[in-house]
Amino acid sequence: MKELLKKLASIPNDKLLHFFYGSLIAFVCLLFGLNTLITSGQQITDSFLQETISGYTYLDVFDRAEFEYIPRNVGSNSDEYLGPIEVGRDDNFRFTPLFDDVTDPEGRPAPIYPMDMVTKFLPDDRESVNVTYTAVLKVSDLEGVPIPLENGVVTINQTCTQQVDDYSKQLERLLEYCNYNNTLDIDLDEYSPTYPYDYPYTNINGFEGLGIDQTPSTRGEDMDFAPLKRGDVWYNPQTKERFYYSISDGPESIDIINPGELYRTHKEVACVWKVPEGRCQDIKIKERERIPYGLLADIIAVDGKITQVSISPSSLPSGFQDGDIVSVVGGDGSATLKVNIDTPAGWTTDYIEKYYV
Repeated sequence: MKELLKKLASIPNDKLLHFFYGSLIAFVCLLFGLNTLITSGQQITDSFLQETISGYTYLDVFDRAEFEYIPRNVGSNSDEYLGPIEVGRDDNFRFTPLFDDVTDPEGRPAPIYPMDMVTKFLPDDRESVNVTYTAVLKVSDLEGVPIPLENGVVTINQTCTQQVDDYSKQLERLLEYCNYNNTLDIDLDEYSPTYPYDYPYTNINGFEGLGIDQTPSTRGEDMDFAPLKRGDVWYNPQTKERFYYSISDGPESIDIINPGELYRTHKEVACVWKVPEGRCQDIKIKERERIPYGLLADIIAVDGKITQVSISPSSLPSGFQDGDIVSVVGGDGSATLKVNIDTPAGWTTDYIEKYYV
């Protein structure tokens, strides 16, 4: 390196300037693509689809375009859906993850696309835009003393062009990355349940912060690591395995907390979920994916007090959590029972329907 600097220091200023100009242009060519800089009129019509080689992002040059899209895993899968994402210099249409050959446990199509739908597609209508690069050269000798240059500013101009006669092909290509478009033209009754318009939240190894060998424990970066929910899907592209997240929400047994008064022996007695006591009860209700319902109990009462209780065979409970308290309808209304659910949440290959509140 020292020998190189010595040689550079011995070069006359005018020749040194030409040397740096040439080096700068070569560097910029490498940075932005050789063809892009050398060939005036580089076509970038499809650059936002990552199909045409270009050193530019479409919206960095043709910045009057208006693009919006709905990403995957939103809509009914998001508690706080904020609407379509505007494509700009800090964002772009999403082209990954794309796994359109995924099937559910029954072999029915359950494809994964990076977007739900393109909601706005208004390309910039200008045929060309001029792009200018300006670089300022600063040169010094081995001692760090600046070397004056007669012209230390390099300006590079380029005209970027696009085809403006037909955007339909670009839009059609974009729609191939959208869930709602039914790109594979599959009959709706052949899809996995609720696909393609209302699919489960899907975790994928290698995306949203989920490592290649990790098992999902949250919904990942896109959802600020929100808790998993019943019916969420996990797909591992390496193993081609697909799982559902199961949360047992049916009481497995019930215990008497308060036997109450004035009750009679009866079957199929309705039990009503009690909101946990304390402040912010409305928040506690909102935290539940589903308000618990459907629990019926067979009770035996002695002297008006409930002494034995069991879950009625005709009961169809849903939305319960371990430790929930329910009130027993009838009597003086004061009897309460505690719900017990021992089965832990976890991943299974069996189909699990997500909650529909």
